[in-house]
Amino acid sequence: MKRIVKRVFLFGVMNCFLACAEQNTNKQELPIEKVESDAKKNAGHIGRSGAKFNDESALKYILGSDDYNMWGVLCRISSKAKEINSSKYTLLCPNNKALLAYGMDVVSLLKKPENIGLLDKLVEKHIINQPLTIGKLEGVGELKTIGGDILVFDSELLQVNGIALTTDQMITKQGIIIGLFGCIDFPDTALAKQIAR
Repeated sequence: MKRIVKRVFLFGVMNCFLACAEQNTNKQELPIEKVESDAKKNAGHIGRSGAKFNDESALKYILGSDDYNMWGVLCRISSKAKEINSSKYTLLCPNNKALLAYGMDVVSLLKKPENIGLLDKLVEKHIINQPLTIGKLEGVGELKTIGGDILVFDSELLQVNGIALTTDQMITKQGIIIGLFGCIDFPDTALAKQIAR
């Protein structure tokens, strides 16, 4: 009797397990091509690199990024940090390699209290006042920053004011991040004098 009960129990457990497994395989999943296609369409993809999606704020994302965290620190200590976190902008982010290529500790220099005005101007020049992916930049030509500066976008060379885009892009809940291989209009004349010291 015990054997029969045990077998019936095991048989019931096995059937339940198989039914659950079958139910999970019947779920409607989107094929990967459809997901990629939708992501490219939504990101304004132009064939060089698709946008990734992240539900963090733009500033939080770049602070945690291995490639852009130096720029994140500069944005966080600037007076523009609150605005970056509360508005849907496009952040043009120089990568760490670009900042290190200047041959000095840019972050330390710009963190000095006497340079906060220079830092704010630098950060402003890297913030477009509307969310645009690389694909949506195509054909725009001129981009207006939150500081009122006009940047020139070359869609053939993928450059902003002569600085090449890395084609890394991230769509966050608070704007879009696009990587740069350098800083726009950097170093500033006042900062260049400090670097020369």
